[in-house]
Amino acid sequence: MLQAFLASPLSVLRFFSDSEESPMPSAVQNLYEVCNETFSSSTVPVPSQRAIQRLRSVLGIFCLPASAVIPFHDHPGMTVLSKLLFGSMYIKAYDWVDPINTETNLKLARLEVDNVFTSPCDTSVLYPTLGGNIHSFRAVTSCAVLDVLGPPYSDTEGRNCTYYREYPYSSLPDDGNTIPDDDDQGCAWMEEIEKPDDFIVRGAPYKGPQIEA
Repeated sequence: MLQAFLASPLSVLRFFSDSEESPMPSAVQNLYEVCNETFSSSTVPVPSQRAIQRLRSVLGIFCLPASAVIPFHDHPGMTVLSKLLFGSMYIKAYDWVDPINTETNLKLARLEVDNVFTSPCDTSVLYPTLGGNIHSFRAVTSCAVLDVLGPPYSDTEGRNCTYYREYPYSSLPDDGNTIPDDDDQGCAWMEEIEKPDDFIVRGAPYKGPQIEA
């Protein structure tokens, strides 16, 4: 199931045109078939048929108006492929610095991405421990990003989404995670927080070409 998420009026979904002139039918269908084949392959280490079925429904398109922000959040134990479909987006992303102190809600992270991306651009990939697993998005212009997540979020399986607040490394004590002074460039403290009240994601039905399963 392809889902569209947005924090703006439904008119943003004009991107998913039903026009026969649109190249989207083959593109969306091809994407579905590739994901379906990949996640169904016996070479992919998924634990059960139930997991395979869930992996087939992890395509999401996030539509953001200019200046909209998706706050820092993580993807524990997940691999995520992201493709900016149109517009410009500022992305800042971190990976955890080992060892992680699990006795506090403050964790040390190292900067991996700090840049503005404009479509067309390469697909980005983040992994459970590298590639910028903790990241935030800010729409420089109206934009949309396609995400493919595997495996999906699951509270029962320990893959719940956690939100964070960023603090400069120099603003807080190292709390036992000492790193050399010449190696602290790009490091920051990430504090676990509740989902911000002003962060609202609204789901919308996919109005594009029909996908044949």
